[in-house]
Amino acid sequence: MYMENQMNAGNQNTQPFGQNPVNQPAPTPEKPKVNYMVIGLIVLACFVVFGLGVYYLGKQSSSKRATQVSQTSIPIPTTPLLDNCVSDKGEILAVVNTFETLQKNKDSKGVLGLFTPPQSQAEISDYQNLSGEDAHILPRLYNNVSTGYNTQSYKVAQEPTKSADNFCGVLLEEQRSNYGGPTNPQYLPAQTKDFALTLIKQNGGWKIDQYQSQDTRIKKGKYAGFLMEYSN
Repeated sequence: MYMENQMNAGNQNTQPFGQNPVNQPAPTPEKPKVNYMVIGLIVLACFVVFGLGVYYLGKQSSSKRATQVSQTSIPIPTTPLLDNCVSDKGEILAVVNTFETLQKNKDSKGVLGLFTPPQSQAEISDYQNLSGEDAHILPRLYNNVSTGYNTQSYKVAQEPTKSADNFCGVLLEEQRSNYGGPTNPQYLPAQTKDFALTLIKQNGGWKIDQYQSQDTRIKKGKYAGFLMEYSN
């Protein structure tokens, strides 16, 4: 009887293997530890990458805008350089005035000294005739029947304009009184005559290259305005 009770008691205290006691609480699973340092490094790396991306895109955009501005920018207006006929207008007109003043005073040497040297044989011949060098005499200009005229006045009909490379042209109106000759030894009433002076700049100064009549009947030549010879 006693042994049976012990066996029963033993059976009551014995529990199957692997079963939790009735009142024992279930174990709580451990939460994984958060590595804040790793997260911080990742966030920092993201910021760095993002910043570099923004900088690169901004630089590309600025470069593109600069290129577009350079390509589409409005050119700066520039003032074209004036030719010598305009920029040296005062000097040219001063030479013209000197020329006409010397004509009025019948200063043949002074007038011829305003010209460039003659080049062709025809120009040399005309110069020697006007200056008297061909016969070693006083200048014929203003001292014979054909060139013995009086210049009473003049005016500029057209201011200096470019007539050819490096040349400037000035149109003149002269009041000229011609000598009547042996049969009428007096000066005739003055008439308006049109002339053209062609000037060129040499050695820093302006020289007369040609003096021609605007009358189409008069021969052309370097000194034609003095000689006033009619064409055949």
